[in-house]
Amino acid sequence: GGSLTSTGTSIALDATNSGNTAGAINLNGAVDAATSMALSAGSGGITQNSAGVITAPSGLTVNLPSGGSATLNVATTNDVSSLTGTGTGSITLNNNNNAIQLNTFGGSSQSVSVTTTGAITTASSGSTTVGALTLSGNTVTLSEGFNANGTVGITSTSTGTGTGIAINAALNASGQSVGLTAYGSDSGSSVINESGGTITANSLALTFDQTTGLTSTANLTGTNAVGAMSASGSAASGALSNVTLNNGTTPLALGAFTHTNNLDVTAS
Repeated sequence: GGSLTSTGTSIALDATNSGNTAGAINLNGAVDAATSMALSAGSGGITQNSAGVITAPSGLTVNLPSGGSATLNVATTNDVSSLTGTGTGSITLNNNNNAIQLNTFGGSSQSVSVTTTGAITTASSGSTTVGALTLSGNTVTLSEGFNANGTVGITSTSTGTGTGIAINAALNASGQSVGLTAYGSDSGSSVINESGGTITANSLALTFDQTTGLTSTANLTGTNAVGAMSASGSAASGALSNVTLNNGTTPLALGAFTHTNNLDVTAS
């Protein structure tokens, strides 16, 4: 239950030494790195209790070479500036109200779930591959391509104006479902906006939950490839929910559209 603090260096905890494929890390006290932190565990995974807060101002790397889960959402005051994953298994992180940058991950067998009331961003270029991808932040901006081998759910919890979810690179979830949820509204830019990005998915579900009298738009004007689409607009009085989709050459099945005021779909 004690704590571990570095005063000028990084921290690396490794439970995979000597080929220990079942090694586990249990964080029952705070681990505070002066710079970066690396956690490596076998199939036993990585856990924390409410006292096991992790702080890594130069970023956290989670290595799961034998699968297992890194469950880092029990302590609710974690503060990690960036997250990188290697191996397989799953990584779940609650980053409190702190902004975080997503880097690269282990591939199609490593699922990633990040929650924060701060901003979620990515590397500014390149691409990475994950299993399922679940992101919830004040705003979420994807500037790095993501290839997802599982369900994708992205939520912007901001109730302010302006872009809450920015798709600025390819989000490739071929054969999978993608859900985008925004609580904010438009202001010069759409609350869900593509700028150089595209979405490839078996299905796309849009959810708007802005308040009374506000307008929210999903502006998806890249060359998307979505098999089916549905939308649930805000039921608040006077709220307007709009969807614009360029679906390239991919046939599109239209599902249920509730409280959706304007729908504009183009395809060639």
